[in-house]
Amino acid sequence: MIDNKDNVSVLQNFCDPSATKKTEDFYNHTDGPRFSTVEKFYYNQHTQQTYDFAISKMKNYEDMNKLVLDPWDALELGGSFVDDSDPDTELDQIFHSFQVAESLRKAFPDEDKYDWLHLTGLIHDLGKILTPAFGEPQWCNVGDTFPVGCMFERVGVFPEYFDHNPDIKQPVYSTKLGIYQQGCGLNNLIMSFGHDEYLYKVLTHEKNTTQITEK
Repeated sequence: MIDNKDNVSVLQNFCDPSATKKTEDFYNHTDGPRFSTVEKFYYNQHTQQTYDFAISKMKNYEDMNKLVLDPWDALELGGSFVDDSDPDTELDQIFHSFQVAESLRKAFPDEDKYDWLHLTGLIHDLGKILTPAFGEPQWCNVGDTFPVGCMFERVGVFPEYFDHNPDIKQPVYSTKLGIYQQGCGLNNLIMSFGHDEYLYKVLTHEKNTTQITEK
């Protein structure tokens, strides 16, 4: 439980943003110790994230009545698993959250002006509780996000695995525009379901009551 400043300080020191790593060594999907884990993840994601699946998950979580959780407890809950889509780290999610927050605080140290940005970095992945809280498989939670209901773009990570997605054989979904019209805008796209969509739904649903207490 992250219930005092001493515990937070331990995480802050562990997540020192001054640690050095070459830029070209990040986001490596061609080799490395986590290659097989990441590849398996994207095979599962790209073959199972369909238009119908995304719609069903959005409906499943639209009422936001499944769990009431303090943000600090959500951070701790996120610490119970490692993101299989991440080729760069085997650390629990809670460490990633503090790494981002501390890096932002180092880059933008004026807390009076940028405290909102530091906080955003801390909570940006809280939606990943989909796996430890609700038992969702990681392929329906983390990783890259892409439009569904139209032709899959052959870019990004392991795009060849889209060849095994059922939607590629659907007469409408397999066309360039699919169910959409040219220039429809991002607000009208249906994206693969995951933690970003879930956190967005939580925050917009609770926009008048969401508070994070200082401890």
